[in-house]
Amino acid sequence: MQRVFVSIALLLSALTSAQAQTTIKITNPDSTTCTYPTGQVSSNATPGQLQAVATGAGVGTGCGSTGGSVSFGPASPLAPSTQSIGNAGGTAALSFQAVNATGQCTGTISGASGGIFTGGTSTATFCTGAACANAQNFSMTFLANTSGADIANTVTATCTGTGTPAVSTATVTVLHTIPPGTCAIIPGTGSVSSFTQWTGSQSVNYGGQGNKSVDVTNFSSIYSSAWPGNFGVIATFTLPTNRYVSAAFSVPANYMTASNVPNPMYGLYQIGETSAVAPTSMSISTKCGDFSNPATNANSSVVPGCWLNNGAADYFVRWSNTGSCTLANNQAYFLNIITANISNVLPLTGNNAGGTATSSATARCSSACTVPIQNGPGTWQGYVPN
Repeated sequence: MQRVFVSIALLLSALTSAQAQTTIKITNPDSTTCTYPTGQVSSNATPGQLQAVATGAGVGTGCGSTGGSVSFGPASPLAPSTQSIGNAGGTAALSFQAVNATGQCTGTISGASGGIFTGGTSTATFCTGAACANAQNFSMTFLANTSGADIANTVTATCTGTGTPAVSTATVTVLHTIPPGTCAIIPGTGSVSSFTQWTGSQSVNYGGQGNKSVDVTNFSSIYSSAWPGNFGVIATFTLPTNRYVSAAFSVPANYMTASNVPNPMYGLYQIGETSAVAPTSMSISTKCGDFSNPATNANSSVVPGCWLNNGAADYFVRWSNTGSCTLANNQAYFLNIITANISNVLPLTGNNAGGTATSSATARCSSACTVPIQNGPGTWQGYVPN
């Protein structure tokens, strides 16, 4: 009877050992292979991935110790390969696993919407050394897209080892989330009952270059280039007396803090001497069409110092990277222009603003006023951040 018990015990031990032992064979894109003896294989929290613990060294020409080419697997290259996000501060998350990556894996984001990896930069190191053999999970955030169209960003992961490096890309699309015509309504007094945002394609005069049709909700369209635009250009609006301009723009990453940034760094939005026929007010805000005074309204989205009321020719709003009217990297803003006294405008609440904006144009213009706004002077001409 004792021999029967011993036989059963040996059989159970052998079955348990067989169930716990398996072999994983990985075939790389260059047809080399690496075979690993492992423990039990199971799924993990990342969709499409399996996990197991190696119980011995890998065998084959595709194993890392032989200096084989780096490839993405056994899970996948960057996943998901495409995705869309729609809001300011929206987050996109991706993952990958590299084979034969014994050096490091790095990443970059390219695109016009201000994407940054979580941590604050447009480049990142995901792993170095042996850690690169593990699955990598990472995320990035994007600013609101003010371009007027969806923007596709390319996220690139590059992994190195003792052999050929591998590169994989994924596309993250930032949806256009600030459609024209959605700025706040500013209640008015006098002969103008209200002001609404001037939208759509409008004719703007550029002096010797004549008139051009531009999107007046988009700073880049008005000044012919992504912010800060073309230096010294004077855009002369024929602005209806019951409308205001709110032109969206974004400050690029590193623009205000690069090692080669001018000192001092500043620029002006200045009322031109020619054709200025009515007092003009301006602000730079983080909400569309906000003309409230940040010095007297704690909830104002206007940048402190970026506020001008009833300015005449040569008056200006001066932005900088320090001090008054400081603009920040990776931030979306609006340049707001109106021919009105804005001293009583209150901060935005939902889609409406409190207080009043009193027209300064009706006594000087019939239905529209010429408003020349010069982009500059300043110290940013020719500046390209490192």
